[in-house]
Amino acid sequence: MTGVIVAIQPFGRVARMASPARAGTRQRILSATEELLGELGYNGMRLHQVAQRVGIQKSSLFHYFASKQALYRAALHERVRDGDELVRGILAGVKPPGEQVRALIEAYVDQVARNADPIRVLARHALGDAPPGVAAPDIPPLLVALVDVVREGRRKGAFAPVDEVALAISVVGIAAFLLAAAPVLFPQAAIDASSPHGVARVKQHVVAMVSRTLAGDADEAGHPSFPSGARGPSAEAPGAP
Repeated sequence: MTGVIVAIQPFGRVARMASPARAGTRQRILSATEELLGELGYNGMRLHQVAQRVGIQKSSLFHYFASKQALYRAALHERVRDGDELVRGILAGVKPPGEQVRALIEAYVDQVARNADPIRVLARHALGDAPPGVAAPDIPPLLVALVDVVREGRRKGAFAPVDEVALAISVVGIAAFLLAAAPVLFPQAAIDASSPHGVARVKQHVVAMVSRTLAGDADEAGHPSFPSGARGPSAEAPGAP
């Protein structure tokens, strides 16, 4: 049986496990689907285009996904970056809530900068360019953690009164626009998401916005400052004021 490893388990049970090669092909299909969905949308994408980008026959797609809708659902849900381990690392140990917020924001910006395709797919999904009956994916762990940290910090008086859900959505909107949409809409003025300098600029901008919101004021020099002893972005853009 090509692409399947059969393992004999106790009491005669047989477990069928996908081989690494098969799993790798499946991930390449999902990556190509993400790219094409971001470029063309669900209604514009064709399965033969996915197959061509992966380098397989169109008929081979059906060994992995039963239909175009099933492929879309997998791309939308399975490819949402896990992030659980990353969140645990950020929140490990005793850190001021402002430091945790900064680290979560920077990790999210890095995530979007590495791969903006999921953001583009979600944007098209929100506008109705999707098959019927496919719900939006769960909120990424980084953003769930951001909401929880801000809510707890607000409860303890570390942050000014704020709608933590609206704040997290604002972080998504700003990062997604600057890194995914602006290069298309404003190519001459857009930030280069492929350069460390460009990503650092986005981090600085988003962190400053959240800092002002959570602090409710500014320091003596008029610069935004995190409450609870937190610092600004850990990777400042070279030459930034």
